[in-house]
Amino acid sequence: MSEDQVLHMIVSRLDRLDTKMDTMAEAVTSLARAEERIAGQAAILSRLSSELIQLRREEIEPLEERVATLERCQWRMTGIATTVAGGAAVIAPVALKWILP
Repeated sequence: MSEDQVLHMIVSRLDRLDTKMDTMAEAVTSLARAEERIAGQAAILSRLSSELIQLRREEIEPLEERVATLERCQWRMTGIATTVAGGAAVIAPVALKWILP
């Protein structure tokens, strides 16, 4: 093997190594960018989570309390209507006998 052939082999091998190193550098750069995006998305997710918790405290919990109050009121009104209807059922025949002799 001549000196030129050996030199050509070495240069060829160094070129392949350089190409592989460039590919690795691009991969590391891509990984770093992906990591930055993930960190940014994690920060956004954390902020949105805090905002949802705050929204629940400020708006949803008072609405839940209001709904509970309205449901209690509905049941009271149902009880009153039932009582009135029951009373009417008892009074109606007596009233009809009194009105229509």
